[in-house]
Amino acid sequence: MQKFLSATLLCGASFAIFSTAALAQDGGWVDPSSNVAYGGSAYSWDGFYAGGHLGYGFGTVTSTAAGTTQQNDLRGFDGGAQAGFNFSLGGFILGGEIDGQFTNINHTQTVAGLANEPFGLDYYGTARARAGFAYNQFMPFVTAGYAIGRGTGSYSQLGGTFSQSQTHSGWTAGAGVEYAATEQVSIKLEYDYTDLGTQTYFSGTGTPTDANFRFGAIRLGANFHF
Repeated sequence: MQKFLSATLLCGASFAIFSTAALAQDGGWVDPSSNVAYGGSAYSWDGFYAGGHLGYGFGTVTSTAAGTTQQNDLRGFDGGAQAGFNFSLGGFILGGEIDGQFTNINHTQTVAGLANEPFGLDYYGTARARAGFAYNQFMPFVTAGYAIGRGTGSYSQLGGTFSQSQTHSGWTAGAGVEYAATEQVSIKLEYDYTDLGTQTYFSGTGTPTDANFRFGAIRLGANFHF
């Protein structure tokens, strides 16, 4: 619930910012064919783009083993790249985006004075649809789609520490705001909530453990438009 509330607040703030900017320019959303920005030519969101981002993730990992379920907090940074396309329909912008990022989003606990990292997310990527409104250089948007990633679990016992990685898949959804700083470069602030589903760890080496990653990520990124 906390993650969805964060997304709602971000989306609301984005629309408030854009509404204010639009009123300052004597209008609501703007058809890309009108002449209002960049010295007489309207900004166009159409076309392909690519860029990079940095972010911070927070959520939970839920694990179940031998009939016992526990939920632990996840925290950590992520960073990666994205690419996509936009297609304008009047003031509406439709498109798609793929991204991939490495992370250190994990749950770390201390056992007998030793750091132990039972579950962590190594990397993940998404393929999403996007829809937004054009306010000249501003575009608030919502997004949703498919997510896939690799998690790693570990446990310690006499004889050493054992780890295993599994591929998770699930869904993601979010909202954000993008601003065209120049005709070729835009910056964006985005929140996404991701549920990577459940996988079983340690089925051949220890007690089988079902683990599920659910987390939100706030990202700041930049795109170059072709």
